[in-house]
Amino acid sequence: MNCSTKGQAVQAPISLRQRMAKLSKTRDEIYHNARMKKFPKVGVLRMTYSRKAVFKEPGWESSSPSPRLGYDRGKMGENPSEESMRRAKNRVFEYAMLNKFEYFFTWTLNKELIDRYDPAVVSKKIQIFLRNAVARKNLRYVLIPEYHKDGAIHLHGLVSGDLKMKKALRPNGTPRRDRSGRTIWNICDWRWGWSTAIRLDGSYEKASQYITKYIEKCDKMIFGNFYYAGGHGLIRNPEIHLFDADFDAIEGKEYEVEEARNAFKYEEKKGD
Repeated sequence: MNCSTKGQAVQAPISLRQRMAKLSKTRDEIYHNARMKKFPKVGVLRMTYSRKAVFKEPGWESSSPSPRLGYDRGKMGENPSEESMRRAKNRVFEYAMLNKFEYFFTWTLNKELIDRYDPAVVSKKIQIFLRNAVARKNLRYVLIPEYHKDGAIHLHGLVSGDLKMKKALRPNGTPRRDRSGRTIWNICDWRWGWSTAIRLDGSYEKASQYITKYIEKCDKMIFGNFYYAGGHGLIRNPEIHLFDADFDAIEGKEYEVEEARNAFKYEEKKGD
């Protein structure tokens, strides 16, 4: 039986695709050529400018095809170690800039207590130590393993928390200091060998950049990762803003990315 009234149009149900189309934006509306990352704890803004609009706003579906970046995606990552290293350096820098750490540290391993040449053994012990320190000492950390010339593993990083510290002393009982005259501390909670720590001061941004150099020095993922990061209250992602900019008007070095047929410029500013 036909229940429709004569002369009255029957409206067909709106499909999910049609509803999504109403909510979608055009490519020009959701893709931008400039990205700003904010690091308010240290008052730094990092900008990336692209010749093409390649930065996509989250949560939007474009009503037009995604932009072709001009390269075969299947050929990306032909040198994955180099790309992984680049990503790791960026992430470590961001962790350092997003979180206020108290000390730059170096941990070495005592061969009488642990097989310091075996990455699997060291990694297991390190992870247990970190978990316990997070739970008991409110530890927050970024840690990078490195090989000594003889193949032994040691560790560098940034750390904060309720750690027990004491001044490192010379044989004559006077405090040890680094080349800049800063006091060297020992981390008493570290029980697998020896430790040194320098309190971070006004050169925090410089220290954040310095810590990434250990990834370059040791181009191996010793523990299956270039770094460990975690702990109490660790902030992992910066606030991101996308916008449009005149690429040619931006001062600074231009970096060509041939496989993407694109170019980028980078800028860092002080700001909230």
